[in-house]
Amino acid sequence: MAAHKKNPPEDAAEHIRRLAAEGFGQLGIAAHFTVSTQTFKRWIEEDDTLNEAYELGKETERQALHALVVASARANKPANVNAFFLLKARHGYVETDNRTKVNVDVAVSSVLVVRDHGSDEQWAATVAAQQRALTADSSSTRQIEAPQAPQIEAVASFAPPAILAPVYSPVSAPVAAPVPVPPPWAAPIPQAAPVPALAPSYKPPYDWRNEPSAPAWRPRA
Repeated sequence: MAAHKKNPPEDAAEHIRRLAAEGFGQLGIAAHFTVSTQTFKRWIEEDDTLNEAYELGKETERQALHALVVASARANKPANVNAFFLLKARHGYVETDNRTKVNVDVAVSSVLVVRDHGSDEQWAATVAAQQRALTADSSSTRQIEAPQAPQIEAVASFAPPAILAPVYSPVSAPVAAPVPVPPPWAAPIPQAAPVPALAPSYKPPYDWRNEPSAPAWRPRA
């Protein structure tokens, strides 16, 4: 015997809208009605009124969170991080640049440009001349020549080495230093009197004992 399907109560739409606006998910709303999550999903899939009530409750929550962010921006205050987190986690907000980007690159295919090389006979003559030049270059063998150092002619000689005579350059005599000349306003410097030279003395060495003023005492013998 198949299990009896549980139907939503009469005021289910009002409860679903209020719970969704408070942040309840499908699991929380199903627990409020003491049913499984699959049963609540079946309710909102089969009943458009319940589905609209559920979506209206989520929109009410989104508007409240969005209003907090706008109020912080208008008051020139730091952004409400909690409101931003809930908007991104529950309502699909993404921090990206959604501006339309236009690609202005133009794909240009390769174009083959053919120039006029004269008549067919002239073209054939030019090709033949190029072929002959290539054949002549390939037939000749080229060798790389290394640079040679210049040679110096050397002559053998067994004669004794030549000795150059020394060169004696005269040595200049030392130049006397100039005598300083006093300025005209300076007083003349007096010349010192010459000191007479003392004659050498040949007296015997001084002996105080031979002097008449010698003391009466005598050293012991």
